[in-house]
Amino acid sequence: MVSKIVKGKSFMGAVKYVMGKEKSRYLVGTLAGRSPESIGEEIRVFNRVASHLGQRKPVFHESINLAQGERLSDREWEYIVKEHMKAMGFDGAPWVAVRHGDRKHDHVHVVALRVSPGHKTIQVDWDYERAAKHLLSLSREFGLKEVKTQRMNYMDKMQGQEPSL
Repeated sequence: MVSKIVKGKSFMGAVKYVMGKEKSRYLVGTLAGRSPESIGEEIRVFNRVASHLGQRKPVFHESINLAQGERLSDREWEYIVKEHMKAMGFDGAPWVAVRHGDRKHDHVHVVALRVSPGHKTIQVDWDYERAAKHLLSLSREFGLKEVKTQRMNYMDKMQGQEPSL
């Protein structure tokens, strides 16, 4: 598993993008809404909080991708996304995960607002590194192809281990 993380300004813009793709479907999330319209109604309050916190880029958008030829069930994806969001510090924050079938590889998109239940900013320092390490752990748990980042390979080399993919 490997991910790509983007920070942005518009939660609803990201939600409309991921839900508007052909062969996309809602998978799991912390919001009650299941459509862009109902999610939009629900997220307004959180957007105001993010604005008051002075966040320039309050949106966290991560695509989590499997290697070509690997597939997971919806239940497995739900488990992975919930565990991953908790590990990334988004436990209780507003987020939604959407599964896509528009590419040759199985993948999900997660869109989250960086506002905690206590109305504090969720820090995303070292998020690329933390995501890579956590997804490597989940890849091992599910018997998926392990993908290490360039930095992880460098650290292995420095510790005398052979870098691996």
